[in-house]
Amino acid sequence: CAILFFTFQIRIRWILRRNRVLIKYFDYNVQRHPNKTAINFNGECFTFQNVSDLAQKISNWIETSLQLGHDDEWERLNHRKQNGDDDFPMNREAKIHRKFENNKRCTQIGLMFGNIPELASFIIGIARVRCSAVLFNTHTRHELLLNAFRATDCKVFIFEPKFLSIIQEIAPQLPDIRFFMYDRNESKNIIVDPYYNGLSRQDLEEKYDDPKAKQFAAILNAYPITPVKKNYPYTMADMIQFMFTSGTTGGNIKCVPVDNIRYIGGNLSHELVFGFHHSDHFYVCLPCYHAFAGVIGLSTIFITGNTITLAEKFSASKFWNDCRTNQCTIALYIGEICRYLLAQPEHPDDGKHSLRMMFGLGLNKEHWIRLRKRFNIPKIAEYYASSEGNILIANHQNVPGSCGFIPYYYGPLLYTLWPCHIIKVDPITLELVRDPKTGLCKMARNGDLGMMVGEIRKGQIFTEYLGYTSAEESTKKLIRNVRQHGDFVFVSGDLMEMDF
Repeated sequence: CAILFFTFQIRIRWILRRNRVLIKYFDYNVQRHPNKTAINFNGECFTFQNVSDLAQKISNWIETSLQLGHDDEWERLNHRKQNGDDDFPMNREAKIHRKFENNKRCTQIGLMFGNIPELASFIIGIARVRCSAVLFNTHTRHELLLNAFRATDCKVFIFEPKFLSIIQEIAPQLPDIRFFMYDRNESKNIIVDPYYNGLSRQDLEEKYDDPKAKQFAAILNAYPITPVKKNYPYTMADMIQFMFTSGTTGGNIKCVPVDNIRYIGGNLSHELVFGFHHSDHFYVCLPCYHAFAGVIGLSTIFITGNTITLAEKFSASKFWNDCRTNQCTIALYIGEICRYLLAQPEHPDDGKHSLRMMFGLGLNKEHWIRLRKRFNIPKIAEYYASSEGNILIANHQNVPGSCGFIPYYYGPLLYTLWPCHIIKVDPITLELVRDPKTGLCKMARNGDLGMMVGEIRKGQIFTEYLGYTSAEESTKKLIRNVRQHGDFVFVSGDLMEMDF
């Protein structure tokens, strides 16, 4: 555990010093193996070069047609607006809150896509011009979808044709931006209008049937795959994506930013802890609008150059056949998926597959044991994290039912250095328990019910709490004076129990 912790710290500092942003990782993988399969999808094969070529066209479209992008000139003009006056003294609390205010000060491009391979190209193409992709939940409707628009500041919104009626239903309340319909099945070799500027809110409201609306895929295809013209000064703080929290059940939807350091650090931590290999083939059947598939899953393509098999949606009856057909070695899961797999009738081929690991979260002890035994799975790699938080723990010892490990008993050094803790809570009121003498929170011990929190540490970028696009909602997740006076922690809201 100590070796993994310090290895991660060393490698993440190396990445920071060299400014190894997501785009650089992806370009390296394209250069290294352009003809390697990046994505298998419904019998189609998309190589790294295929993904890169479409991404370049998208970047050129954004730069040329939309005239968006945060190049060096934009950086020069907007630096003081974003970062404030460096000479103005600010305390630590003010600096944390300023980060929340800055979350929406990037150019956001909304995407409402199902699980399609082109999504990877859109994410890279948008990031290349230092804009951010906002991945909308394809199951949100009516007021929830409007709340999602209000939580973001999208300049452009791109969607698949199957979501057109959903957008038209709320057209009168939509922001006054441009809308583009991307049909991956439309012919890309037709004559198009290169000056097509998308649909307006009024077009959607009037349900105007513009034949040009169906040509957007062909328009993109007409753009060159040459490098972008401007210089883009990438930084580790650039926002790659925005995701909506999976726990939202109503009211105001919260939108979470994901920057380069979160993208790369998450991938690196899982690679170190669970032993992912560059040769691993991942099976992704979870929706990419959630962070697990949309960040962790896709990062295996972008950063480590893996191949993934992407399913349109989860199917319990097709799961194992997909894994066998595509020779997958690691499958992503959430606990609910495992329950459906176990509910399927037993079959003689249940244990015949190439998986060496199932990787995910939310699997209880009973289903864990049954899943390993019935399907002959060598290892289950369970972890815990929150989309918006600074917490990441992992069950690297394959202990059934455990979501992660905190190295308290390895001595005071790791206890001090480790940023994740479980704070004792009152079992009835669920309020944090504080020491009446010091006013500090009490740490949970063996058998105690506690709240998972993550320390926000000055100078440690991976412990930063980015919050939401709403500064008000971000502040609700912060508390002070937990382990020492003056400290700040992110409160996950998730209750856990220590079992050692």
